[in-house]
Amino acid sequence: MADRSHRGQARRSRSGGSVLVQTALALSLMVGVLVGTELGWLFYLKREMQKAVDLAALAGAQALATNDCAGARAAAMANGALNLPAGLALAPADIACGRWDPAAHAAPTYFAPATGTTAPNAVTVTLRRTPALLMPGLPGARPRVVEVRALAARRQPRAVLTIRSTLASIDASRATLLNAVLGGMLGGTLALDAVAYGGLVTSRLQLLGYLDQLAIDTGVAAGRYEQVLDAAVPVGTLLQAAVTALSRQGDTARPTIDALNAIRLAANVPAAQPLVRLGSLIRVQSGTPAAALAIDLQVFQFAEALVQLANGRNGLVASVPLGVPGLINLSASARVIEPPQLSAVGDPALAKREPHGANAIVVRTAQVRTLLTVELPALGAITALTNALSSALGPLMSTLNNLLGLNLANLTACVVACSNQPVQDAVFASPNVRMDIHLEAGGGTSRVTDFSCSNPAATSLTARTTTTAATLRVGSFGGTVAQAKALVFGSAAPPVIAPLALLDIGARRCTTVLLNLVPTSSCGPRIPYYAGGLALRGDLTVGATTVDQTFANPPDVRAEPTWLAISTPNVTDSIGQTLRQSASLLQPVAPTGPSGLTSNATPSVLAALTSALAGVITTLGGVVSNVLAPLIDPLLATLVRDLLGIDLAKTEVGGRLGCTEGAELVF
Repeated sequence: MADRSHRGQARRSRSGGSVLVQTALALSLMVGVLVGTELGWLFYLKREMQKAVDLAALAGAQALATNDCAGARAAAMANGALNLPAGLALAPADIACGRWDPAAHAAPTYFAPATGTTAPNAVTVTLRRTPALLMPGLPGARPRVVEVRALAARRQPRAVLTIRSTLASIDASRATLLNAVLGGMLGGTLALDAVAYGGLVTSRLQLLGYLDQLAIDTGVAAGRYEQVLDAAVPVGTLLQAAVTALSRQGDTARPTIDALNAIRLAANVPAAQPLVRLGSLIRVQSGTPAAALAIDLQVFQFAEALVQLANGRNGLVASVPLGVPGLINLSASARVIEPPQLSAVGDPALAKREPHGANAIVVRTAQVRTLLTVELPALGAITALTNALSSALGPLMSTLNNLLGLNLANLTACVVACSNQPVQDAVFASPNVRMDIHLEAGGGTSRVTDFSCSNPAATSLTARTTTTAATLRVGSFGGTVAQAKALVFGSAAPPVIAPLALLDIGARRCTTVLLNLVPTSSCGPRIPYYAGGLALRGDLTVGATTVDQTFANPPDVRAEPTWLAISTPNVTDSIGQTLRQSASLLQPVAPTGPSGLTSNATPSVLAALTSALAGVITTLGGVVSNVLAPLIDPLLATLVRDLLGIDLAKTEVGGRLGCTEGAELVF
């Protein structure tokens, strides 16, 4: 009986212990479920907070308009108020504006606060809060910090301007001139034929691949394109990168690559390797994404521009073998004063706000100076000219004697007797007189001033194109060819042209006395320009214009651009017409008279000279025109227009526009 009672008590004791264990397990499970619920709540809150800050960052980025971040902050805060869970709100300190640029800033965000000179293109929202617990009384529960962040950048429209010459082919004669011009500008020599140049004209270089190769060659980190464009390197390095990039493209013929390599070798002259920046030729607006640089360049134009860029810094003067038959001691020289800017890319909205500022999208042609020197024929041996002068001297002396009281006479006045009589002594310029011709093509500039992306079916890009006047100067730049080159090419300032004396109507003071009934004459030294003369001088400008060009529905930045010709008077035709009518360049030289001074340069005296010498001016102008006429085509049509690419009538501007707008999350 006792044993049975003991066994029942033991059984009840074991049953009670089992209930306690089960209860403990149940409580533990309940606590776990509650803790999991609390964690799930926190994860849910974090997900909702992340969604809200994503939307807030997008709203802020879409509201970016100027350097002021206030509008973006207000838009982000308003959006956050609509989407954040109850009890949470954005503060101004949670929102920052800056630049998102993978090419300029470090990973992983590629974001940095905007500086005073750079407009922001992105908004970052960082929300760090300690949300209320779902079950604050739960054992072990404690508040946790939740942090979420979003970064949104504007999809900015992109515009690309490009300028090019319409030179389509190069024959053997042009190839010879190109070898002399490009080789001389580099300080080396070239021996490329027309086929090699033709390959350069038809080939294209992918800019993005070229920049990547140049980054490798210059030791710049990959993707840092602004640093690549700003790196100061020899032009040979820029050409070598182009050779390598073309080889890697795989779509360029080997002879074309060899031709470009030959230009590179010519550029490697030790004494003529100035440091240049690629950004001088290709302008990229700060903050431009790499995708906008996916454009192509014509290889010949790019190589020529690199040569001109180097020449603008090395100061070398290239000799040009024009080789015009029948002209004596003809020489031609050229030097780049300002290199071209082939292409520019950036945000047209920023360019519209400051078309002449740091964010301008602008391209231009080169500014090149050319000097020709040529000898005139012996003027005194031209019968028509001497006859015209003989016919003019009598009326001229009579007119000047009346106007100025010069008392000028012919030698016949002293045949028998005279005392201190001014006797005319007219002479043409001595043989081998040199005439200098200076041509400076000022070039054209085109810059983005407006755009429209509001209607995807009717987009537009407007560029204002300005052509500066070309200048033609004819006369004398000094006693020797070396002096002329030093004056024309020695400074960027415009050279001053002096008149080239062609006719000097001087005088001698003569005295004739009768000795034993025999007249004996003696004359003093010659007085130059006693009765004036004629000189050749021209300082003319032609071709300055400003016009707005609109690209209607321009192609995307990755497509081939739409080309518009620069609308301007034909500069080369205007200059050619001036050279063919050289009589208009002849001007009277004022008489010095007894004083030997030019105080007689009054309008009435100069008009009298011009009238009396009208026949001489016509004949002499014809002589000069006969010398200049054979130069017009080699100088203007070949050298200036085709080889130097500065004839604005043969230049086009290309426009492209990408209108992708809005904003996107980038982190």
